[in-house]
Amino acid sequence: MPLTLTRLTEAYAVAGVISIYLLGAGNLLSIHQARGVNRRPSFRSVRRAAVQAMLFVIYPIAFLPARSPILRGSLFDSQLAFYAVLGFDAAVGLVLYRVALDSAVSAADRLKERMVAALSAGDGPVTA
Repeated sequence: MPLTLTRLTEAYAVAGVISIYLLGAGNLLSIHQARGVNRRPSFRSVRRAAVQAMLFVIYPIAFLPARSPILRGSLFDSQLAFYAVLGFDAAVGLVLYRVALDSAVSAADRLKERMVAALSAGDGPVTA
């Protein structure tokens, strides 16, 4: 599989679109699953198992927009179709990101006491 400028551009474009969806999901997840960071045990507690389960659902959903332009580009054998569908997916992703950001801000305002309690449950926001 030779590396060409076109393939490199496609890879970065798809990664950028996927990142938009993951950032939106991350904003919501950081509010609804707030907890202090513990450097020692990573993803081993029951609470962290719930986060892992949510990530197991979030990642396939976030990667769905990447399939659409690849399938359309292959179907029509056209770079223009690929970039048109990818651009549409990016626009939808930006709208969803904005909605997720607004939702996260309002949830943070509603849940601030619970978040502070969750973050201060250990030694602090970052524990050794």
